[in-house]
Amino acid sequence: MEDLKQRRADFEAACVQSEKDRLDRLSRRLETAEEQQKERDGKSHFMRFISILIVTDNWHRKPGHNFHMSTARLCTWRGSSLGA
Repeated sequence: MEDLKQRRADFEAACVQSEKDRLDRLSRRLETAEEQQKERDGKSHFMRFISILIVTDNWHRKPGHNFHMSTARLCTWRGSSLGA
């Protein structure tokens, strides 16, 4: 009878340890996924910023246009699209 109690206690301890190990692995995977998502988001924001700079630079280089004219047109267009 004592042997049965000991085996049951050992089994429960092994189950608890196994569950702790599983939760630790899941936690590490979640942290890794969050870090990867932050890295992707950072690259995405950077690429959006670079594309805005490229578009602005292209407008600036068009013959007969200057940066201020292009910016004013963009602001006017954005204002009209927002219902202003």
